[in-house]
Amino acid sequence: MRERLLSVIGARAKNYLDRKVPSSIIPFTGSFPLLNSVEFEDYVELLKTKMYLTDLSDKLQKITLLGNKMALMEESFKEYLKRENLEFKTMSSKEKTSHLLVWLEEDNLSTNDLKIKL
Repeated sequence: MRERLLSVIGARAKNYLDRKVPSSIIPFTGSFPLLNSVEFEDYVELLKTKMYLTDLSDKLQKITLLGNKMALMEESFKEYLKRENLEFKTMSSKEKTSHLLVWLEEDNLSTNDLKIKL
């Protein structure tokens, strides 16, 4: 039930919806930002007035779920990096790719999960 509350899922998702590059550590692919600046402002207002994910239009529900997916993936990858005592920003591109692939496998994900499609 908690994951259907817009105050939870929308708050987590909104940090990824208006960025041209959604994450500095995970190479998500797709057409970004998911919401332009005007749409994003309207979205933030909706978060204040709507209670459930299903209160949003189908398009905004999908966008919210995609933002939430990116947020959860980034959180999980950060936990992996912390657990492994790794400093991502100081790694070579090859090391970053290697650790990203290990994490994807550990989380039962694939590179297809990095594709964000509306």
